[in-house]
Amino acid sequence: MLLRRVRRVKGNGPGGQGDGFDGPGLVDIQGSERAQGGRHDIRGRTRIVLRHIIPNSIGTIIVNATFNIADAILLLAALGYIGLGVPSPQTDWGSMLSNGVNYALDGYWWEIYPAGLCIVLVVVAFNFIGDALRDFLDPRSRIEAGL
Repeated sequence: MLLRRVRRVKGNGPGGQGDGFDGPGLVDIQGSERAQGGRHDIRGRTRIVLRHIIPNSIGTIIVNATFNIADAILLLAALGYIGLGVPSPQTDWGSMLSNGVNYALDGYWWEIYPAGLCIVLVVVAFNFIGDALRDFLDPRSRIEAGL
């Protein structure tokens, strides 16, 4: 089923020449020599998906998920900053940053740093975690490293 979807995506480009993306993705993995060689195997499509498609795409999926988490944190902080975040008894980093900016002109400039630093550190940490997991789960990098 996954292979049918990938084939369908591959033929939808301009003039039927692929999807127009230059980076590696499911389309490139499906058309790789390993997946093509696995097609002639007796065990069929399940083996292709389990041995070739999933191991080559799991790193991309994990990096995408961690970037989405980082984007969600930034979105929630931005909504809290403009006053559309969580209700008043609770707090979030965006509303803390907004309160700090309001008092910055009165000499309390140091109130901006804790919330801003927390936002930056958590977003960068999620990006580093996703990058490290991609490096660990990418079969091509494991082969190059000799693992």
